[in-house]
Amino acid sequence: MPRQALVAETLSTWRDAERLLETLPLSSPDHETVQRITLQLRETYATLSEASDTSKALLEQSRKTVQDAAVLLARLNRRPPRG
Repeated sequence: MPRQALVAETLSTWRDAERLLETLPLSSPDHETVQRITLQLRETYATLSEASDTSKALLEQSRKTVQDAAVLLARLNRRPPRG
């Protein structure tokens, strides 16, 4: 996946996580997990957006973060993950 596509996918997944987080009660066991993932995605997006020369290792780590988050969000939303 090219860097720009990864940036777009990260932003989309981050937004999905924020929307899901808004629907979860604070007492939900998934609230803390989704909150953590939302923060990770925000940091990943910032890193990818700011870095002009992104290393292959950083791209792979970012890709894995986004994929893992998408799988968890799909499970919590009970729908298949994208891509």
